[in-house]
Amino acid sequence: RISEILQETWESADDWFINE
Repeated sequence: RISEILQETWESADDWFINE
């Protein structure tokens, strides 16, 4: 499901933002 993919992508994005 797209919602599941978006959720996983959003979790990964959280790491990117923190990395900054």
